[in-house]
Amino acid sequence: MNLSHAQTENHIDRNNGVLDGAHAEHMQAVKCVKDHIDEVSQMKDVVSLTITKRLIEMSKVRTPLSLLMTHQLCIAAPLVTGDCAAQS
Repeated sequence: MNLSHAQTENHIDRNNGVLDGAHAEHMQAVKCVKDHIDEVSQMKDVVSLTITKRLIEMSKVRTPLSLLMTHQLCIAAPLVTGDCAAQS
């Protein structure tokens, strides 16, 4: 089957149009992925700092409470067992 020059050009143009459209969609998808990666990478430090700050705050609260509870146990231990060492 012989195609005329115009038919061949038309066929090439259609294929180029399909390829150009697919390329444009692909480039848009890649841009969206890159934008998402950039957004997430900016948030990673915020999350880390937030978690770290919360853990430090918790440790500041927990340490005095632990010491207080240990102190209270040592005060109460002689009443129950007669020996503070039994509680540690």
